[in-house]
Amino acid sequence: MRCSEPPLWLTFPGAGKALGAGWLAWLIGVTALGWWMDGMGAALEVAVLLVGRLLAGRFPEPTACLRRFHLDDAELVILGPGRRVRRVPWDRLETLAQDRHVLELGARQRVVRIPLVALRRAGAWTAVLVRAVPRVAQGLWARLERGTVRLRPDLAPRTGPLVWWALVPAVAALAVAGEGGDWLVVCAAAGMERGMAWLAASAREIQVESRGVLLGMSRREVVAWPELSVQHSQHGIGLARRGHAPHLVPETLRDYWAVAPVLECRARLGTAREVEVCFRARADGGALAVIGEIDALP
Repeated sequence: MRCSEPPLWLTFPGAGKALGAGWLAWLIGVTALGWWMDGMGAALEVAVLLVGRLLAGRFPEPTACLRRFHLDDAELVILGPGRRVRRVPWDRLETLAQDRHVLELGARQRVVRIPLVALRRAGAWTAVLVRAVPRVAQGLWARLERGTVRLRPDLAPRTGPLVWWALVPAVAALAVAGEGGDWLVVCAAAGMERGMAWLAASAREIQVESRGVLLGMSRREVVAWPELSVQHSQHGIGLARRGHAPHLVPETLRDYWAVAPVLECRARLGTAREVEVCFRARADGGALAVIGEIDALP
């Protein structure tokens, strides 16, 4: 894959040591509070889960401070924790997701999460997307030619940060203060939270078919490609039947940066016929520009 970016060679930490120190202070504080408030286990655990959920929505996993990332034109290398080294070639990427704090890259059952703050501070956000988006978009286009593609946002907050910031402190506090029945309260509260997060994600799901797009979990009518309008907004793209209110597809949608050009290209073509398209990306003034070039029409 060719790209217009200059040669890439960067190494940067995933997060500062302050992130790990903050999580450790939170864990120790909650545990001490659980010991001091012995007899109020259930109320304390629910409060810890709620505060921890807020923290999970604001910060990545604390283990990010134990990793470093190296980027070059051939691959992404993850260094740590310790002496662990993982390599992910750009041409093996299959998925691409982003939320408020993390850019997630998936390749053959291997998932890499790069904190956005560190990535942007290193000036590598567009460089990574330029190399990743065309590959993922090409794969999505091929999947769409073969059948249906279902896409939804990841759960917010993600399960990984939620475990570190909410569940681990809650279990630690419960271990020193709770009674036997409090474990059921914690499990029920955590299950309800994940269930609500799943419903919220499902409400923004889109289903892409060769003949058009199905929007939302409660909608059953397919908007055909010739009738689909794609509108750009600050936090995503809007999809709608021409003349109707748009359905927002947020940037947190899994594979969003690859899905957006695929949908726009298909809507502009206005056809369900199989076509060959080659996706290319470049950085334009710090922003990402992706185009689909039509190689042939049957």
